[in-house]
Amino acid sequence: MGKKLLIVDDSFLVRSGLQAALKKTGNWEDVILAENGRIGIDKIVSEKPDVVLMDVEMPEVDGLTALKEINAKKRAGDIPNNLPIVILSGTMYENNENVRKAKMLGAAEVIAKPEGKSSTLSIKVDELEEQVLKLL
Repeated sequence: MGKKLLIVDDSFLVRSGLQAALKKTGNWEDVILAENGRIGIDKIVSEKPDVVLMDVEMPEVDGLTALKEINAKKRAGDIPNNLPIVILSGTMYENNENVRKAKMLGAAEVIAKPEGKSSTLSIKVDELEEQVLKLL
């Protein structure tokens, strides 16, 4: 049986692009989408994904705030303790403070968000997927 992946990102293009690329690989039974941290947390509880990819900068509930809430739900037993949360950041190298905070809050990994178009994007998605699969 395949694994479930949840993508939490406020950018429709990033969500849909990653979903399409990752579904093509055949490694995922389902690729679920959420447009902000609040919806992402709800979907973690209801959909029970095996891994979560989450943006840092989002409206309503950002990735770092969502990590704090996810940790509280892990302590309460609402979310499995071993659920890997991978933070995707388009500005990770410009903002090392967010990388440090994400790691302190329990992010399994902080990875640069895939950028580019067509073939370039698919190569970066392959690299991203390889890093994510290592966490499972």
